[in-house]
Amino acid sequence: MMLALACASALQPALAQTKNGAKHKDWTLRCEQFKKEDGKAFEQCHMFQDWRHKERKLRILHMAVAYPPQQPDQAVAVLTMPLGIYLPLGIKIQIDKGETINVPIERCETWEGADTEGKKKIDGGCKAGIQLKEELLNSLKRGNKAFITFHDKRRTPVTVPVSLSGFTAGLRALKLTAGVR
Repeated sequence: MMLALACASALQPALAQTKNGAKHKDWTLRCEQFKKEDGKAFEQCHMFQDWRHKERKLRILHMAVAYPPQQPDQAVAVLTMPLGIYLPLGIKIQIDKGETINVPIERCETWEGADTEGKKKIDGGCKAGIQLKEELLNSLKRGNKAFITFHDKRRTPVTVPVSLSGFTAGLRALKLTAGVR
C-alpha cells in the first residue's frame, strides 16, 4: 500500500551516514545513503522524532517524514512501533483534538542496525505508513501535538504525544534537500 514503506525498507541503508543532524525544534533532519537493486547509490532525507522508554531505553515510537524518490511531491510518514504489539487494531493518529485517522500496521520485521556508539546490533519494529495528503499535512503544520495510539500485546492502548513544534520548519528544510518546490 505505502510507497513510503517500499522506499524506506525495500532498500537497506548502505552504511547510513548522517549528513545533516539539523534540529528544527523537536524534529531532526537526517540523510542516508541507499543502494538500489541495480547497485546505484542515492540519498534519501527525512525528518524524525524518536521516543524511548525512560528506564529501559527501548524505542516506543519512531516517526519519520520524507519525500520518497518515486513521488517527490508527496510527503509520507512512516511510524515504527516495537515488536510484539497487537496488530489487528492498527494505529490511530489524532492532531490536537481533531478527527482520528486509522492506519493499518503493514508489517513487522528485524534489521541490522547500530547503537549510539556505532556497534552493530539487531533492531526491529512494526511499521505503518501514510501519505500526508494536503489536509493532513496542513493539520500537522498548524497543530501542537499529534497523538499516536497503538496497542501492546495485552491490547492496552499506548498513546505517544508527538510534538509538532518545528514540524513546518523541518518540512521546509526537508523539501529543500529533496528538491521539492
